[in-house]
Amino acid sequence: MVVAQEKLRYEQPELPKSGRVVKRKTRKVNKFRRAKILALSLVVLGFASGVFIAAQYAKLAIKNYQVAELQKAISAKQAEKQQLQLQISQLKSVSRIESIAVNQLGMVKPDKYAILDYQDGQQSKKPTTVGAVTPDARPAAAQEPEGNPVIRQVAQILTNIFGSHGR
Repeated sequence: MVVAQEKLRYEQPELPKSGRVVKRKTRKVNKFRRAKILALSLVVLGFASGVFIAAQYAKLAIKNYQVAELQKAISAKQAEKQQLQLQISQLKSVSRIESIAVNQLGMVKPDKYAILDYQDGQQSKKPTTVGAVTPDARPAAAQEPEGNPVIRQVAQILTNIFGSHGR
């Protein structure tokens, strides 16, 4: 006797325990509905981008306004600085200081510069005016300085180098 082999079917879905076959429902996509959703999405996206662009322009306008206000403040401060520098130059003027010294402080302008001649071991002489020679004093060029001439020359060179800049 010949027995036939049982064929397995792989194409068939498995049956549930209840024994019924489950059919899948196919969804029919409405093309018109898809077009509506796409159109609505584009409108919302366009509106959102418009709001974003308007917000950026508003921020830009605010920044431009702030820059203009700061430029006005800078120009006002520069004008105030120039006015204060003018006042400083007027207050520093020599003629103003001289008039305050003479009129308010009671100082007196000297006629000529006076030089005091002090010598060791003697009493100080009266101040002599520049260029004037007293009858009992010899001119400075005619006086012979005392001491070592080498040290005197070094001292004179150092005085010429360092002494004349501070005056």
